[in-house]
Amino acid sequence: MTNGQRTVRVDVDNRARELRPGQPVIARMFASGAGHVLLIPNRALTSIAGQPVVFVSAGRYSASAASVTLGGGDGEQTEVRSGWHQGSA
Repeated sequence: MTNGQRTVRVDVDNRARELRPGQPVIARMFASGAGHVLLIPNRALTSIAGQPVVFVSAGRYSASAASVTLGGGDGEQTEVRSGWHQGSA
């Protein structure tokens, strides 16, 4: 386990108005134990017929769409849980 200080942004239910914007807090965060995951930039994601896909190089001048199942993300990158793996072409 490692300890350290990080700045993060989170959305919380604050209907009771106990927290103020910008208020520093101390929190414990626990990893989900997912291990190594494939993260891709959100700009690489698109959708076809409402389903998430990534376009994968299929040669010098062509690409193919790969349907993917997505996991969590941080606003800039998203986890790909299935449908494509690193090194796939």
